[in-house]
Amino acid sequence: MSSTKDDIISEVVETYSELGYDIIIEPFEIIASDIEIEITKVPIEYDIHYDVREGTVNTNPVTYTVEDSFVLSDPVCEGQTFMGWMVDSDNGPTPITEIVKGTVGDLVIRASWSDHYTALFMADGVLIKSVEFCSGEFIQDVPEVPEKMGYRGVWEIFELADEDMTINAVYTPIVYSITYQLNGGVNDDSNPESYTVEDDIELSEAILVGHLFGGWGLEDGTVIHTISGMTGDLTLVAVWEKMYSLNFNSGNSTSVVQFTMESGLLSDVPSLPAKDGYEASWSEFELQPRDMT
Repeated sequence: MSSTKDDIISEVVETYSELGYDIIIEPFEIIASDIEIEITKVPIEYDIHYDVREGTVNTNPVTYTVEDSFVLSDPVCEGQTFMGWMVDSDNGPTPITEIVKGTVGDLVIRASWSDHYTALFMADGVLIKSVEFCSGEFIQDVPEVPEKMGYRGVWEIFELADEDMTINAVYTPIVYSITYQLNGGVNDDSNPESYTVEDDIELSEAILVGHLFGGWGLEDGTVIHTISGMTGDLTLVAVWEKMYSLNFNSGNSTSVVQFTMESGLLSDVPSLPAKDGYEASWSEFELQPRDMT
């Protein structure tokens, strides 16, 4: 039984067909002898449809063949972060990054996006850093909280949401210790054992018999009576001035005035009693570190 032309074409197509190609058979005639049939395999051109948002710039090819291979580039859409390309498969949405050689069929490739939001990190009303983030992301580059003298700073607790947000620095005053060196004296119970940079403290005087309290000395020699706007642990040394007695003897009475070598007389010199016909004055004196008359 002889084969028809259609039978021959069907047999050729079945024999030489290959996925992704069209078989082109050149015209031929059936004759009563062997015949040579010329065939050409032509790659089928498939379409790629990209499902993207309006305004997206996408430079990827819109067609391909079984012989092509290329990496899909990222599209650009203002205000959006590109998360990746996806195709639908039997297993659901599947990421795709490239068209590999041997792929066939028309494709619908969908862009996955995430919206942009802005987190403003503020410290005392000053913008420290503006960080962009996307829905579902974590902020990786959180800035350091700026240092502030006398305070410990942290960022307030925050949870990212799908919205712009402001994150403020929270500063807590550092509590510093106060140590008193009394050198034999007695401290006033009202003097505190600690303070912060926000405190304004009037220090009470310590007491040492026979001495005048001159203030509280710092390590650098400064003498203070108040703590205000200071930082750091403090060691306060009681400054004492040794007191002496200066006796003013008028013959009929004696008045005593206390003095120290640092501060001089601690009260006014007493007046001499009036005496008719006489001008009275105290004898000249120079304070010495001892009781005097």
